[in-house]
Amino acid sequence: MLGVVLNLYRELRDRFLLTGTFQETIKAEWSDPPHNVSRSFSAFESDLVACSRTNGRGTFIDELGEDFRAWRIDRRLEYEEHNEDLTRAFMEREELPRSIALVLERPWTTEAYDVSDDIAGQVIERFAERDREEGVQKAKANPEAYRTTWTHAFLYRLAQFAQTIPTEQRAKGRFGRYAKLMKGHRNDFIDAELVSLGSRCGFLITQDGDLRERLDYLFNRGIVRIQAFDFDFIEGAWTEPVVRED
Repeated sequence: MLGVVLNLYRELRDRFLLTGTFQETIKAEWSDPPHNVSRSFSAFESDLVACSRTNGRGTFIDELGEDFRAWRIDRRLEYEEHNEDLTRAFMEREELPRSIALVLERPWTTEAYDVSDDIAGQVIERFAERDREEGVQKAKANPEAYRTTWTHAFLYRLAQFAQTIPTEQRAKGRFGRYAKLMKGHRNDFIDAELVSLGSRCGFLITQDGDLRERLDYLFNRGIVRIQAFDFDFIEGAWTEPVVRED
């Protein structure tokens, strides 16, 4: 895999970039003027060679890997912390299953932002360091300008819905048609952050079928730009780009 990444970089050079972190990307999205955060792969070329030939111990990529592993553990712990409370609420509050089902059934195009604005507000306050209420109103007024914020909020909310619905309830009744969409996983919060970094891209390549289901749900309702495909689809649909000589 590292060899493939290295070859891609050597062919594409500075057209092949790394995104910034989620925190950096949110802060940049809310800066005045807004800007994108990315890094050239050039600083990692020697590390990629070392990692592809040996175990890469002591390289900068190895350090980043340790940081990623720690971050992933934190996100999984955050996910687990809410599981019991959310499931209990589902069983004890009669209106909760009905309200979740209604939200899933509706088009979302006009309601998605109201459904997810509390999550967006937390991100705006924490990482953009803006007033929560003012930030949410600004983001609702011009959602195209805040795709990272909203894509994260939508996926995070769907992850919470999935946490809330007990396994035995997911495949029957009002949730039957959304069984795959509402299949929860401890990596759901991780996916919400990672996918939001590519929120302005046209598509995401992933073998995670459940994640593709959620992005298709959101994309088909016209509220996210990014669409998900697996490797087989990309390989089958790929055509060599035409380069004009003039």
